Formats: sequence, C-alpha cells, structure tokens
Amino acid sequence: MNITFVQPYTHGRTTLRPLGLGYLASVLKKDHNITIIDSDVCKIPLEAVAKKALSTRPDIVGISANVLNKWTGVSLAEMLKDSVKYIVFGGPEVTLSPEFFLTRENFYLLKGDAEKTLPLFIDFVNGGPIKKVKILSYLRDGKIINNELIELEENLDNIPFPDTDLFEMDKYQVQLHGKKLTNIISSRGCPFKCIFCYSILNKRFRQRSPQNIIDEMKMLNKKYGYEAFKFFDDNFFMKKEFVQEFCEKLHKNRLSVYWQCQGRVKHIDKDVLKMMYRAGCRRINLGVETGSPRSLKLLRKSSTVEANARAIDLCRKAGIETKSYLTVGYPWETKADVMLTVNFLKKHPPTNIQTLIVFPFPNTELERMVREKGYKIDPNVLRGARDLDVPSYETENFTKDDLIKWRKLIIDTHKNATTPLLKRLAYKNDFLVRTVRKLKTLT
Repeated sequence: MNITFVQPYTHGRTTLRPLGLGYLASVLKKDHNITIIDSDVCKIPLEAVAKKALSTRPDIVGISANVLNKWTGVSLAEMLKDSVKYIVFGGPEVTLSPEFFLTRENFYLLKGDAEKTLPLFIDFVNGGPIKKVKILSYLRDGKIINNELIELEENLDNIPFPDTDLFEMDKYQVQLHGKKLTNIISSRGCPFKCIFCYSILNKRFRQRSPQNIIDEMKMLNKKYGYEAFKFFDDNFFMKKEFVQEFCEKLHKNRLSVYWQCQGRVKHIDKDVLKMMYRAGCRRINLGVETGSPRSLKLLRKSSTVEANARAIDLCRKAGIETKSYLTVGYPWETKADVMLTVNFLKKHPPTNIQTLIVFPFPNTELERMVREKGYKIDPNVLRGARDLDVPSYETENFTKDDLIKWRKLIIDTHKNATTPLLKRLAYKNDFLVRTVRKLKTLT
C-alpha cells in the first residue's frame, strides 16, 4: 500500500522530527510505500501539503494531531476526504476529544501504541473485519463506535528505532551547548495522576533497556554526527537503577555526548545527579508548576514546594541547567498563589522557565473542576496559537487580562532573579579563561 503520514503545521513550534511517525514508518516500510510530510519543515501552505500528499497516491493518510495543530489537521483531512478512502488520526489529542475529529465516515482514530494497531487497520482496509482493529474509533450512522482496548507493547526493545531516511534530517537545526542535537525517547507512559494531564490510556510506565537506547544514540551519532540528545520522556529518571546502568553503559561504549531530559523532582538526589552529569547530562526539565503548596496538593503533583526548591538547588550544584515549567490560571487560584510562585523564583531561580496559562484539556479532571465552577471555556482559543500562553477562561478571582499580567510578572521575576546569577557565572568563566591563558603564557 501507499501510506502517507503528515505532521500538520504547529505554528512554527516544532523544531525536532515527529518521533511517532518515525516509529510507524520503521514498522511498516518493509511491506508498504511510506512517505512522511513534516509541515513545519516544508513551510508550505496547507493546500500545497494536501497536493503533496495526493501526489503519493495514498491508500491511507495518517495525520498526527496535538492540542495546537488539531484544527489544521482536520482542515487537511477535509481537503483529502474525497480523494483518500481512509484517513486516520493519531496522537494524544484524539483520545481527549474524538468527537472533534470524527466528522466523516472515512475518518478513523487510532489510540495507544499505533505500531500494534495500524497493521490491524491495514488488514481491515484489505478486507478484514473492523471489529478486530482494537482501540479504534470511527463514525457509523452518526454515532461514534469505540472498539475494545488492546494490550500495550510491554517490551519497547521489540519496536525498531524510528526511521530517519524519510526525514530531511539536515533541516532540524537544534543544539545543546554547541553540539548538534536530535530527539529520542527511552520510555512510554506515566503512572502519576496530575489532574491536568492528557495521559488517559498510557498510564503504564514502560522503559527501553539502556543498551537499546545507547545503540540508537550510536547509530544517530555515526550516521548524522549527532553529539547531543533530548529525551522526550515524561519521567526519564524514574528508576534509579536504570539511570545508573544507562550512565555506566555510556562510559563503557565510549560515547561522549551531551543530553537533556525531564522528570519529577521526587526522583532527584545527589547520587543520581552526579551519575548523570558524568555521563553528559547538561539540562533537566522539571514540572514545578507553582510555588503554592495548596495548588500542588490540588494538582495531585505528589511533590512539595520544598522538594522543588531542593531539586533546583541540587542541579545547580551538580553543574546541570534546569528548566522549570510554571503555570498560572487554575480555577481556585488567587493573586496570593501567584505571589508564592514569584517569591519561590526569587529564592530558587532555575536556569530557564516556561510559563504557561492553564488550558483545561477535554475529559481531564481539571476540565471537570472548571465546568463545575460554572466557568466558560473557549475551546478555540488555541487555534493559531504557538503555545499555551492564551487565557481560555476567567473566574471570580481573575480576568483574562489578569492572567496575561501574572504570566508576565513571573517571567520578569525570573529574569531579574537570574541576571545577577548569570553575571556571577560569566565572571567566573571569564576568570578561568584568563587564568588558563596566563598559565599557557608562563609555560
């Protein structure tokens, strides 16, 4: 079959290859003709994307959807609906709001590990019964039909590495400390229960073996010259024994690279950070969210303000940069809660921050709380947005203008808190450079 995968335009936000499409291509390309169109790399209008997709004479078009590009994805499907018999949506957003995508009877939704389910869908296209396609949603006679769930792939080492040949790899220009960087993933699933998260089907945590990950890193290093890697996992360092084995094997394989990851502060300690730094870790992203103890408890983050502060301080001492995700606009939030975040940043500034405004994803506990309060959510506020930085509702405690101001206050506070620190680090680095030069002169 001719199968074409499309990553819709995400308003310039995507700077790394869509790994999900790469995984699917690697599973299917032995038996089918696969094309991948990454609209963020192509930088062409949607009509041109549709034309390019049709030029491949596709039997199936797969569209990867997220909270920012879902409108573009559906618009693309509408352009293709009369020429392509089977259009399949995948990605986290299809699990959250299937009714948004299922507007035509030739539109289908695949959820879970699509490496397992897409081959079953191909069997259906070839004449097999649709009931055998587990974890599929589709429209019949105006009603959404949901097939039963399927077991997830337990051994992630069984899945081949994401395909690279079908991407224009030279167009993904990202660096970490001057080293050419690409993305990679070491695990799937998240067992935690944060009320804002869209991880509904994928609660079971599964992790690749350290050697399997390193083999992929070695391949990317040898084939494309990548010397830095960004792990897209929700919880890279959830298991200390995994981190230890991974770091030890990096040394054993003599793979001298930089890398960055993200995870929960509860899994950070001195020993873990020491291992990670020695193995090349130079940046960790942390879901701090807020400086308010009350908000952390309501979010079910299973962390504390003290633990967040400790993690940032430990990373700094270990020589590892931190990026903290911070959010404003929870339905219970007041300016007093925001000021706790401001004070937290003054005392424990991470290297970088990303400050978002709350958007209640469909079918999450947070959305239920917002609606129960009677607050009206604008579901289209993110249409055309580049990030989650636009207010979608207001409450008795804040207006949309308040949220914009509070977000700016947090950003400005971080900037003011880190500027003296960066100046001190710059002075230290300059002093070291001058000292080394002087020693070289003397010798």
